[in-house]
Amino acid sequence: MQQLFKQPEEAAPTGRVVGLAVAANVYGTFDYLWPDALGQPVRGQRVRVPFGRGNRKLTAVVVDTDRPAGRKKLKAVAEVVDPESLFDDVLWQLGQWITEYYLTPPGMALAAMIPSAVGRHAPKMETVVFLTSEPADWPHRLGALQKRVLDELLEACK
Repeated sequence: MQQLFKQPEEAAPTGRVVGLAVAANVYGTFDYLWPDALGQPVRGQRVRVPFGRGNRKLTAVVVDTDRPAGRKKLKAVAEVVDPESLFDDVLWQLGQWITEYYLTPPGMALAAMIPSAVGRHAPKMETVVFLTSEPADWPHRLGALQKRVLDELLEACK
């Protein structure tokens, strides 16, 4: 049968194809193209990927590092969030069990297992103060708390 409009042929993806569980309310995993510039994929590491028609960036977890390349056009992984896996074998099996027992999307189950503080907070900063002048040079009008802090610093210097 002849076609009125010729369909463009899609080339098979080049590079490695990985299976990802997206942290969204969709059941199943999705195939993505893994760029060589990102290094080797590791099961359990988090990545950022374009998802859906709007290509919004979502976090996903690598569930399979070697999928067969089909003839579909695949989106590429945008960036690696964690260079190594966040799940040991026991946690990985627990995530699989949660997915099967509670009929939960795998991406949601794995995302719920990651502590919320991972990757969100900057490291604590510590302020170091050095006394560079004599007490006679300090302002005379200090508040009670400021005076107490200065007294503590002077005691620590002795």
